[in-house]
Amino acid sequence: MPAETLLARRFAAALSEAEPRRTRIPIEAYTAAFLAAEPGLATSPERRTRLAAAIQELIDAGTLKTSKIVDRSELPVLPQFIVLLDRITDPPVGRAAATYPWRPELAWAARLPLRRSEFDALCAIHVFFRDHHSEAPVVPTGERSLELFGDEKRLDILRRNRRLFAPGRLSLEALRARLYAPPFAYRQIGAGPVALVLENVATYHSVLATVAPTSPVGLVVFGAGANFSASVCYLTELAREGPAASIREIRYFGDLDRRGLEIPIAADAAAREAGLPSVQPAIGLWERLLRVGKRAAHPSVDTSMAQRLATWLPQPLRPGAQEVLVAGARLAQEAVGTKLLASDSTWSTSEELGISCIEQSS
Repeated sequence: MPAETLLARRFAAALSEAEPRRTRIPIEAYTAAFLAAEPGLATSPERRTRLAAAIQELIDAGTLKTSKIVDRSELPVLPQFIVLLDRITDPPVGRAAATYPWRPELAWAARLPLRRSEFDALCAIHVFFRDHHSEAPVVPTGERSLELFGDEKRLDILRRNRRLFAPGRLSLEALRARLYAPPFAYRQIGAGPVALVLENVATYHSVLATVAPTSPVGLVVFGAGANFSASVCYLTELAREGPAASIREIRYFGDLDRRGLEIPIAADAAAREAGLPSVQPAIGLWERLLRVGKRAAHPSVDTSMAQRLATWLPQPLRPGAQEVLVAGARLAQEAVGTKLLASDSTWSTSEELGISCIEQSS
């Protein structure tokens, strides 16, 4: 099972480069790999909490296991070392890489301490460069991946390996492949600078029915739940094609539960990586949900995780959001429905969306 959040996937990729000859990675090395994956956390008070969450996600995904001995110098506790499980079943190839007759495009591979899976992948790419590269059309990554490896998802995983995909080494361009974000449903309602994203389809239609014609919202987007963390980059294509050319803000509104906050946090990381505006909360809609939402039973979130998730929201909303999460409850965004939105159209103004509060909500 792959990691769900973009940060955990970047962390996994960075770990693959850390001390490549070792299976066991000590705390100093895996912490450095984590900060290489997310440099912005180097001075953040959330650094250790975010690292612990990323480690737990990779444990859940079956990527690693941790030592029983832990570092208690700060909270939360962290393992003294982690074990990368793929290295147990993916041994180094020794001198095979140094003696292989690589194409000139892959000559750098002879100098790397490759593991078996990396060596096999590069051998397949070697054949592509030898036989097809000059006349190969540019195709989606899934097609090229299936051609190279017999697995349409392999290239998407491999491209996160920073030892292989780096300046002067591999690139999607060299493989004549292009990464496409999955498309989302949207409605262009004006030339405003805001893309307003709704997690669920009911709220998407409620917003379309009630958004004020003078609102700065230019696009209303159906995020389709967790899909938005991947499809957010579709805005790049829409900007090139015209519908999102004027978009300068991405504002998100979803359910108040763990997934409802993890989705925009992951989408924000993907958007920043793609050079898009950050994904920020549609503040007035979240405020209304906290005020009128109906609590339903839901698995409780531990306090440290609730605090981490709530930091995506502006400061005034964080205590209420944390309390809902820790209490074992959730608030469905459908509580902010057509009747409520129609009764007070100020929810779609710049001030309520948070455009005038960027500094406060970041």
